Amino acid sequence: MASLRQIERPGGTIEIVIVNDGGAALPTGISDDSDGCIVRVIEQANAGPATARNTGCMMARGELLAFTDDDCRPDPHWLRALDEMVARHPGCAVGGRVENVFGDGLYSTASQLLIEFLYEYYNVGD
Repeated sequence: MASLRQIERPGGTIEIVIVNDGGAALPTGISDDSDGCIVRVIEQANAGPATARNTGCMMARGELLAFTDDDCRPDPHWLRALDEMVARHPGCAVGGRVENVFGDGLYSTASQLLIEFLYEYYNVGD
């Protein structure tokens, strides 16, 4: 959560929607820390990451959505860079760079290789 609060904001307020997908109970509700960051926690029975993202989408109130996971630490410039890409490519989905920090884990390495392949394939000529 601390890394999300340190993200540079492109402007205005950001809303952080945390969907707890069957984990240990978290404090629920809405907090407005008067720093331009609203945090909402939603509890749901374990249904997997896709369902958790869909729940977050339904509960979010903003115009644009950005996703991260509990095992990620977004770069402080992440949202600003995404905002710039959305402005340059209206109507397109945009994504950021993913870096595997787990080293030689089989699943994390496979995921990293797949992401790199897809980014290279779809970003030809960009």
